[in-house]
Amino acid sequence: LAISTSAVMHASGAIKADYKWWWALQDFFHLGGGLVLLAACMGVFCIVTSFMQRLTLRLSEVIGATGAPFTMQATILGLVSARPLGMHVLWGSTYIDASKAL
Repeated sequence: LAISTSAVMHASGAIKADYKWWWALQDFFHLGGGLVLLAACMGVFCIVTSFMQRLTLRLSEVIGATGAPFTMQATILGLVSARPLGMHVLWGSTYIDASKAL
């Protein structure tokens, strides 16, 4: 956003300075750094999601090994395996149709 805004301001003449060629290096550095950070964050989110999905299977094995009643096992696994249908963005939730989500 900062790069595109700066380019537009330079092109429109709002900034009374000539664009220097070495500024492009800074722009590409920030673009590359942003993409690396974005990839790292998405990787962490995928790892956490994958771990949480495997957790229910492992939890069912552990609870079954303890000899807990099936009603208790079903209650615990129902609470752990529940998935919200939608996404949480900032301070609100956006819900989507269940038939499309599953």
